[in-house]
Amino acid sequence: MVKFNLPEPSLNKAYFVSQQFAKENKYGDGTPMAVSERYIKERWVKYKSVAHLWAAQRLLMKEPIPKDIDMACIDLKLFLGVAKELQTFGLNYLNIFTQGLRN
Repeated sequence: MVKFNLPEPSLNKAYFVSQQFAKENKYGDGTPMAVSERYIKERWVKYKSVAHLWAAQRLLMKEPIPKDIDMACIDLKLFLGVAKELQTFGLNYLNIFTQGLRN
């Protein structure tokens, strides 16, 4: 979010960042990434239950994702710990506009 000068996280901002990422990158096989907001939103609905796992994997992998991902190269305890922290953040985050609404 900092790269795009977006100080407060939100799903709409994540969609925007995803679109920008897709415009600048390609899949491992060289094909272009889909950049439409509709496509990105559809993928979020389909994969949000495992988003924390994907985010943890991306944070822990220093190299681009190979075609045949070998998760065995990541320490499982570290991976699950990072994924759990990301999940906890995602489930409990309140932005500055809704902080007082949850009680």
